[in-house]
Amino acid sequence: MRLRYQLALSAFALFALIFNGTGLVLIEISAYQRFQDQLEAMIGQNRLSTAF
Repeated sequence: MRLRYQLALSAFALFALIFNGTGLVLIEISAYQRFQDQLEAMIGQNRLSTAF
């Protein structure tokens, strides 16, 4: 009976680690993409303002 609980707890812990790790990676990718989009927008604004 005890082995069953250890296996279940281990499986849950592994699932939690994978789930949290994947979430962290997705958040980092999203933040980086948002930063790149803002940077491109600022560069475009700068080009427009210096063209005149």
